[in-house]
Amino acid sequence: MSTDDWRTVLDGGLVLLLAALLGYVAMLARRMRDCRREFGEMSAALLELAKIVGQSNRGASAPTVEEGADPVKAEVLRDDLAFLVERGAALADRLEQDLRLGLVRQRQAKRDGNAPQAAGSGRVVSLSELKLIKTLKSPR
Repeated sequence: MSTDDWRTVLDGGLVLLLAALLGYVAMLARRMRDCRREFGEMSAALLELAKIVGQSNRGASAPTVEEGADPVKAEVLRDDLAFLVERGAALADRLEQDLRLGLVRQRQAKRDGNAPQAAGSGRVVSLSELKLIKTLKSPR
């Protein structure tokens, strides 16, 4: 094969890699758009929940069916609250699992002798705490 043939093959390979990269970027953009939409929905639901909790804390009881409130709206609010509780529990479980996994990795690294430690102390810190410390220490 001549030099031009190798260049053509190399160019073709680079084009294929670029096409794969563009496909991956498009997939990530779609996922990010979906996450933003879900975040907006979750924010709206949490704001509604905060209003309800605030009214309850101020002594204004939530409308009940006996007081002549709309039973459909009360049922919808109950369903929304149940959904938020289930979603929050799942997120809390996932966060707890991720934190435990990070701490397990740190403990294994400590046994190997290269664990991240808090400055001036011998305690092992979580990965998120380590990132926060690095962010706070870095000058802007």
